[in-house]
Amino acid sequence: MTICNQCTIEKEINEFPLLGKGRRRGICKDCRNKKRNDRYIKKKTGFEKLQLTKRMLIISELEGGDKIKDIADRHGLNYFTFQYWRRQGQLIIA
Repeated sequence: MTICNQCTIEKEINEFPLLGKGRRRGICKDCRNKKRNDRYIKKKTGFEKLQLTKRMLIISELEGGDKIKDIADRHGLNYFTFQYWRRQGQLIIA
């Protein structure tokens, strides 16, 4: 049993990756994976990538009862893109 230098939890020796020549890291696999994943910034995609003002305008038009095809034409977007956003749960139509 060894104590992780980051989370200070006592864990089995096989929870610590090998460095080479029989040496082990001082940080457990879980802490190392979390640290590596936190380094990357999640990029906005789909509907989230549009400017906030445009998103709010589209949502208000949808709530107003306008057809998706008309909204897509007005904003220069593809109709099938709206359908994809709906399927992905990015665009919720009440």
